[in-house]
Amino acid sequence: SRAKYLELEYELEKSEEAKLDRDKQILSLTTELARLREAYVALEQKTLAMQAKKETNLPRTPTKQRGTATAFQEEKDTLTRQLNKAEKALAKERGLASQLRRELDEQLAKLAAMAESTGADEEAESLQAENE
Repeated sequence: SRAKYLELEYELEKSEEAKLDRDKQILSLTTELARLREAYVALEQKTLAMQAKKETNLPRTPTKQRGTATAFQEEKDTLTRQLNKAEKALAKERGLASQLRRELDEQLAKLAAMAESTGADEEAESLQAENE
């Protein structure tokens, strides 16, 4: 019974040591996990900062990377092309507006002619009625 007690006491000590070793491992792994999470967060922040910097420094045109003078000229050319397109569209709109005005004037003239002929017909009818 004494031997059994000593054996159980020995096993208990062994299991307590094993438990302490596991606790140390868990603590070590938890510390490593926390360090890795911090590194991950730092890396994500760095990535976001780099993306933001990249987006704010993006050239408006591909040639902007070649130099300011070239970029300025290309931007000027782009704006000139846009202005020319807008002027062409405006001229086209003005042409369409003129055409519509002419068509409207023609329609008004036809309506006026119809009204006159209708009015003349009514006047002739009223004169005929008076003469009868």
